Amino acid sequence: MKAFIAAGWLGVLIDVIQLLEALDDPAQRGQATALALLTTFYG
Repeated sequence: MKAFIAAGWLGVLIDVIQLLEALDDPAQRGQATALALLTTFYG
C-alpha cells in the first residue's frame, strides 16, 4: 500500500515540475495541469 502512495507522490512531483516548466507556453500549460491533477487523484 505504501508503494502506491509513494508512486503517486512521485508522479505529482514530476508533473508539478513539468507544469512549472510549461508556464511560459499556454498551449502546454493545460496539458501539464491535467497530468498533475490526474496523478494527484490517483496518488
